[in-house]
Amino acid sequence: MSTIPGTTAATIGATRKASMLFAWLTALLIGTACLYLGTIAFAERVAPAMRVYNYPEGRCTIHFIRPLLPWRHNTMGSTPRYIIVFSFTIHTASNQEYQIVGAGMNSTIVANNDEVQNIINNYHQNSVYPCWYSPTDPSHVVLYRSTPILSFIWCSSFVALGFLIMLKSLTHIVSDVFFILQTMLHANLLKHMKRKIDTY
Repeated sequence: MSTIPGTTAATIGATRKASMLFAWLTALLIGTACLYLGTIAFAERVAPAMRVYNYPEGRCTIHFIRPLLPWRHNTMGSTPRYIIVFSFTIHTASNQEYQIVGAGMNSTIVANNDEVQNIINNYHQNSVYPCWYSPTDPSHVVLYRSTPILSFIWCSSFVALGFLIMLKSLTHIVSDVFFILQTMLHANLLKHMKRKIDTY
């Protein structure tokens, strides 16, 4: 008779572990999503900017600077954006020249007219400035280099958070699955023993 309460208690424990298992599986999906988003954002925003620091240095002669009319960044129309287009000639370290129209990586996008004027004041027509170009594609030129600190922190935080959530979730999932399997085996063993006792 004492085997019945033990079996019931084990079954209740396994049921609770099963419900917790579902919660940890959900947490695992959330952690995976955080890790995925952080990795994709790092690959798209941070890695290209960091790769520029491996580009060889050249000289760029500015021909014209043209700010385009402001456009709206979102559907609400609350954030204006300005694009500044440069035309310049890149002189590479191997004495090659390329005519470029653009502003480096993704063009130059700024948020207000003051930033537009600041860039225009820093780059003058017919002047020569240091620039950096891709050795495999010299037409890919960057007029300035900057490290996206905020993007790096954001991406790293998402990756770290996702990794920690996944690690903790997997630890609990393995523990809960082992407990449930152990409980099922124990319950089956008790039932088998009870049948043997009942046959005598």
